[in-house]
Amino acid sequence: MIWATAGFPFDVEDSGAFTNGKLVNNLGDRGLMTLYEQTWRMLEAANIAVYPLDVSELVNPANAAANIGRPRPSHVNLDMHVANLENFADVTGGRFCTHNIDAKQCFDEAAKDSSDYYLLGIYDRSGTERPGWRKLSVRTARTGVQIRARNGYYLGGQHEPENDAKLMEMALFSPFDYTGLPISVKVTGMMEGSKPGMKKVFFLYTIPPAAIRVDQAQGSQLKVEFAAAARDSKGKMVGTFSRVVEGKMNLTQEQQVQQKGILFTGAMELAPGDYSVSFAVADKVNENTGSVAGPVKVE
Repeated sequence: MIWATAGFPFDVEDSGAFTNGKLVNNLGDRGLMTLYEQTWRMLEAANIAVYPLDVSELVNPANAAANIGRPRPSHVNLDMHVANLENFADVTGGRFCTHNIDAKQCFDEAAKDSSDYYLLGIYDRSGTERPGWRKLSVRTARTGVQIRARNGYYLGGQHEPENDAKLMEMALFSPFDYTGLPISVKVTGMMEGSKPGMKKVFFLYTIPPAAIRVDQAQGSQLKVEFAAAARDSKGKMVGTFSRVVEGKMNLTQEQQVQQKGILFTGAMELAPGDYSVSFAVADKVNENTGSVAGPVKVE
């Protein structure tokens, strides 16, 4: 993702900055910490590398509207904006584009980097749930290579139910696929619907083996939400699907999930036509989300 910006008024690697009373008062929004956590969860779930494009020389940091009378907080400590943008890029695995680099070069570099990469996964076994940054380091035994990867991730507090619902909605309507949980979906058939002129469209979700971690310490719990949304050529939502599968698994079920994965069938009724359909799956126990989207023609 290319992010054209002149900077922001906090340190990326200081998770406590939002709880600092002075900064909260300056920003005038105590809900900023929640937005902060949601943003990092979205970036991590969608595996997005951010390429900040510095446009600071295109704005006047001393400018303030007449009804304000002083610079906005976003213009405070502008001398730190380069370091913050560099940190932002490093944390997400992207690259900082200075104002000396034109936008096209920044786009070209991002496209080249995203054309080929490895996706690695880890489990946090630190034993602490304290919110804040966790550092990451990727090394290789090969010589003469340069590694660019995320150097950290943000661990937030427990999800609230409404935040879970918002995350699923964002996964369905995001222009990017969420890659936190690998999934594939295919349309398996159509039949006459319950209403005249409607077709019932069936689709099959596939979660590959071992993609969902089963932890006996958590009671071998499984809670997976499946969802889909169909939009017509004008972008209007015309069909939805949502189901939650949850419960405690026995040993046989655990082995099946680990060895064979999960198959789940869904369906929605649509009128004949061309649609863009988004599919999303959320593993609520391990807090991973995956999504895919594609065209569907109903005849």
